[in-house]
Amino acid sequence: MQKVLVLGGSGFIGKAIINEINKCEEFETYATYFQSSIPLNQNRSLKLNIDVLDNINSILNTVEPVIIISCLRGNYDKQLILHIMN
Repeated sequence: MQKVLVLGGSGFIGKAIINEINKCEEFETYATYFQSSIPLNQNRSLKLNIDVLDNINSILNTVEPVIIISCLRGNYDKQLILHIMN
């Protein structure tokens, strides 16, 4: 089973992507949120603060995803730093 990590899974687009991925049995879906937790099974919902770069490193090391989908919103410069650093 391949692990998929959706960054920003609590947003409108993130939720829609998670719903589609969950239709496929070959994927194990993990997602991040900032304010509102996401109802996923087995502790697959992870809090992400893009201001703390160690936070994303911890998530990546814990989940070890094969696929990462970014649906982040907010400060573009901070998003860019997060994507470049990892």
